[in-house]
Amino acid sequence: MAGKRSGWNRVALLQLLLCVNLMVMPPTQARSLRFVTLLYRHGDRSPVKTYPKDPYQEEEWPQGFGQLTKEGMLQHWELGQALRQRYHGFLNTSYHRQEVYVRSTDFDRTLMSAEANLAGLFPPNGMQRFNPNISWQPIPVHTVPMAEDRLLKFPLGPCPRYEQLQNETRQTPEYQNESSRNAQFLDMVANETGLTDLTLESVWNVYDTLFCEQTHGLRLPPWASPQTMQRLSRLKDFTGGEGPASGGSPAGSDTEELDPNGDHLPAPQAAGLLRARHYPGCPANGTGRLQWRTSPLCLLPHI
Repeated sequence: MAGKRSGWNRVALLQLLLCVNLMVMPPTQARSLRFVTLLYRHGDRSPVKTYPKDPYQEEEWPQGFGQLTKEGMLQHWELGQALRQRYHGFLNTSYHRQEVYVRSTDFDRTLMSAEANLAGLFPPNGMQRFNPNISWQPIPVHTVPMAEDRLLKFPLGPCPRYEQLQNETRQTPEYQNESSRNAQFLDMVANETGLTDLTLESVWNVYDTLFCEQTHGLRLPPWASPQTMQRLSRLKDFTGGEGPASGGSPAGSDTEELDPNGDHLPAPQAAGLLRARHYPGCPANGTGRLQWRTSPLCLLPHI
């Protein structure tokens, strides 16, 4: 009985504390949404590039490598509609330039994603409809050349400390053991793809290409079995590869390179742990009540 009374006393105490908190907390009605910063990535895209023995080369994709697909356009149009519902009552139902500022990196796929998103968020009505047959209106999407982008592009430039951390990570027992355990697997993938100098980090690009092809209904080669795809995915996660949707470069490159559509690709992470610990945050910037920023990279991978 003493134990039961003790339990009841604790429950009564918790109830009392809850009542006190509810009395002293400011009412929800006293708080209001004032400003929103929204960061999103581009939608579904074609592979950034492929491997020498791939039967599906760039001509297989309607707009070439690294471009937003119809699926990606639909994804962002639907996201725009969802945001329209989410911020109903905060944003006007029609577009007002004083309320919204949109910033994108200078990539085709991110610019197009922002435009598709805005088409879902602000369909024209009334005076804003300039053509009765087109349920769309032009809304500005701002950008700057990649060389001048200090807001969304990552990394911003050569960083000796970042390179030092990469090298230190490669020397850790965890990294060395993972590399040894997958040596034969990497040799198999290199032989099947025709890639030379395939490493634990650069294997990310193989997975990305196969993932995009599989997503779009293309038949994968026999060696790319479900087990192989699962293992490639695990290695991609281990090395901190950008992932199928991002359009970053294969991990393992020490310098900035160009992807096939002319966009600059970032020097990658040495490992997932390094990425998680040392990626910088994304600075807030812009004007208006709702600022949108699109990026080919996951600048804040933990948000």
